[in-house]
Amino acid sequence: MIDSKAVSPSLGVEFTGVTDPLDDTFVHRCVEALKWRGVLVVRGLHLDDGQQLAFSRRLGEVVALRGQEIFPISINPAKSASAKYLKGAFFWHLDGTSDDVPVKATTLTARHVATVGGGTDFASTYAAYENLPVKDRERYESLRVVHTFEAAQRLVTPDPTPEELAGWRSPTMATLCRLRT
Repeated sequence: MIDSKAVSPSLGVEFTGVTDPLDDTFVHRCVEALKWRGVLVVRGLHLDDGQQLAFSRRLGEVVALRGQEIFPISINPAKSASAKYLKGAFFWHLDGTSDDVPVKATTLTARHVATVGGGTDFASTYAAYENLPVKDRERYESLRVVHTFEAAQRLVTPDPTPEELAGWRSPTMATLCRLRT
């Protein structure tokens, strides 16, 4: 029996009891939950790469990053060729910021969980905006925020080499197993 519960008042749904992530009913529930709650947590699936891709494809079009449909997330260079690049994502990031339209979703599967730290937090900018006082909303409604890969990297490498800077400004910089809207 699949059960679901809200993770917080405005963000996230946690599913438990999922045995088949490709089940039509479950996939439909996930699509609806993503639309209204933004974040899904499905505990205990232990998906391999093929299963993660199959599930992701049921939610939408998978977008490759640097030619990879599955992108390893690790700051250990032995586990990820992008370890140095990933350090800039520790403060905050939004997947797909180099795309004209941000990605619909990113699927993550925890394979090796850190014993200390390593937490992943999520935020709803919709909920944050809706909870602002009206005066603040009016003040911010005409502003446009631009998140760049370069800005995130400068938090960990404030004085980049010209080569690093050119790479950060490359149009190919984005993130993970991502789905088009």
